[in-house]
Amino acid sequence: MFNLIQNLVSSFVLSFEVLVRKNFGERYLTSGKVILASSWYLVFYIVTDVLGYVYRMFSNPFSMITSSTSTAYKNPTSPSLAFLIFFICVIFFMVKELLKVEARKKKGEQWHSWNSGVERNWIVKAGTMFGIYQVCNRLFGKYIITRFITQLYVESVIFFVAGVILAFVPTTESLGWWLILGAILLATKSHGLYDRFKGQYLDAIDSQIEAQHFTDALIDRKDPEETRGFTPMSLSHPITEEQKKSVAESMQAFEKNNPNLSKYMKSKPTVIG
Repeated sequence: MFNLIQNLVSSFVLSFEVLVRKNFGERYLTSGKVILASSWYLVFYIVTDVLGYVYRMFSNPFSMITSSTSTAYKNPTSPSLAFLIFFICVIFFMVKELLKVEARKKKGEQWHSWNSGVERNWIVKAGTMFGIYQVCNRLFGKYIITRFITQLYVESVIFFVAGVILAFVPTTESLGWWLILGAILLATKSHGLYDRFKGQYLDAIDSQIEAQHFTDALIDRKDPEETRGFTPMSLSHPITEEQKKSVAESMQAFEKNNPNLSKYMKSKPTVIG
């Protein structure tokens, strides 16, 4: 059930991602996902049409009889022309990016299949112009991957602000609320992907620190300041004396046989920025 909901949300968000990103991976952007993403707009049209029918029926029971000869009861919830134009733009960019994926496959170009897209130049310029990057740096400090600020905040903030503005214009009200919903779901998905990546990155850093300072922390009992915070308390299972001795011998043999690699591992982990 959770996977179903996740797939539905992802397909909905995809129609926003193609507007602010490009060069997706072939498993991230597929023809099936494009069709599913487009279907959300058709569902919206059907739902708003039904809501309009219900509104007219309850606001004036006789309007259903006179609707063929009177235009007094216009559907107040019907999508605007702006919404239709937005939908056409979404279809255009989804097809364009899908053709890029197919072109890469034909040429045999290698590209990470799960790439969630590279930010477009205009979205980066907009984020810089509105000072979103500066605000994020002050509030949250330096991120492991600085380009994630674009997908975590810039994209969703721009969609949200545009949605709020359009929501107060009678002719673009439906598009405004659609953008607000898209901004919220886009931010939620982006943070989920970032947290997953951050977990993988921190696991790799922990493994590197443990390999480098295993002997220092468990056998020599050095201060945590000298072992980058790695202590026996950091381990999920207790280590026996026999295991400590075995690890110490293995580390000494490794350093002796691989002096260059050992020197590299003892260097500080690089933060990708």
